[in-house]
Amino acid sequence: MTLAVGLVNEELGRMRFKEPYFVRNFETNEELASEFSVHLSRKAGNSVTVEELRLLCAQMRTKGHIAIFREPYLDRIMTGTKTIESRLTRNKIAPFARISAGDVVFLKKAAGPVKGIGIVSLVESFSRLNCHELIKILNKRQEGLALEDDFRQAKRAANYATFVYFDCVTVIKPFQLLKTSREAWVVLGTCAQSPKEDEWESPLFNITSSCSLTCRIYETAISRKWDWFPACHSCGPKFIA
Repeated sequence: MTLAVGLVNEELGRMRFKEPYFVRNFETNEELASEFSVHLSRKAGNSVTVEELRLLCAQMRTKGHIAIFREPYLDRIMTGTKTIESRLTRNKIAPFARISAGDVVFLKKAAGPVKGIGIVSLVESFSRLNCHELIKILNKRQEGLALEDDFRQAKRAANYATFVYFDCVTVIKPFQLLKTSREAWVVLGTCAQSPKEDEWESPLFNITSSCSLTCRIYETAISRKWDWFPACHSCGPKFIA
């Protein structure tokens, strides 16, 4: 892990950081999912906004998605009996052409909480399909899709198909998502997006440095009346409350 050092600009009276402020390389998808799980465990039983998830993904330099699932498909993904998620639509909408390997997907139950995290290993996309082509494609992947016959029948008119393969699915402590849109799939943004300075104060947005180091930075920020400062990995919520 590498952490950019904060640079004090005496003339401006505020703290600025070299980009990227927080960079971490994960050797495996399991490590990436584990890091997300640690951050989100602090919000277990509480509500999280879509914007907070977007900020967390930006911090982790990962493109994020929110996917809504109905049962029994969410349970099948969580237990590993379903390894491929399909999104079959008549129009070109997310996640078609907007998801790729390495992205993280927050697995949300319809009218329920977010219950897991999936790391994408492979994406297949098909367009301008007819009924016969779609059936052939679904049959070839049925073992991983684990689809019911009524679902396949309902999607026969789909023109676009996206198949998301999950390499790693992690069960997390459920949390409620404050989501007002009715979209079944939400793209949180690209991994190239970086948070603005005033967004570093989110309780989810804690840097992983030593507590003593970050506390000193925080105390300096207060004494010099900087208008923003990083949150401590251990006691950041106390600072921000």
